[in-house]
Amino acid sequence: MAEKKSEEIGSETDVELTANAITPRQITSLVVDGKPFPVQKEALLKLIEELKQRIRASRRGKDLEPLLQDAEHALAALAAQDDEVSRRR
Repeated sequence: MAEKKSEEIGSETDVELTANAITPRQITSLVVDGKPFPVQKEALLKLIEELKQRIRASRRGKDLEPLLQDAEHALAALAAQDDEVSRRR
């Protein structure tokens, strides 16, 4: 994820910069990277919170909602997969 200064949140270019920094491919890579579930979950939760902040802060924030939905669906799928693995143990 590209680091941005907090004062940029809500700026005119913030949505575009965020959409360039956070992509569906990046979200997918967080899910399939092979790290333990708690690490993946934490990374997705941070990403989701960042997207939510930017959606609230910008007039164009709604443009980021598809990315937020992708991240939330990825987290749900990851949690379901972890639950399935836990049940098999």
